[in-house]
Amino acid sequence: MDRLLGQRRDAPRWLADAEQVVRRYAGDVTMWITFNEATVYMAQEMRLGSFHPMMPLRLAQAHKRVYNVIHTIDPDAMVSSNVACIPCTARKVIAARQAA
Repeated sequence: MDRLLGQRRDAPRWLADAEQVVRRYAGDVTMWITFNEATVYMAQEMRLGSFHPMMPLRLAQAHKRVYNVIHTIDPDAMVSSNVACIPCTARKVIAARQAA
């Protein structure tokens, strides 16, 4: 995602693709999830050393833009994103595996 949204030039393409999906499935979807567990992806980017400091802001901006697109096409649609909680113990396990 950072590779996609980390570059400003890629955001319009992503939004255009999202709009096509929304137009195709409008009325058939109970709830739109714009980004699935973005925190997990950001944690992965941090672990790999490729985290872009603008990633959280750009994800929020992209969510807001596609939220507006969805509601333009389907005004009554429910739209959200979701967040995964990464417990401290899981982070310790990941760190231990990386150190081994």
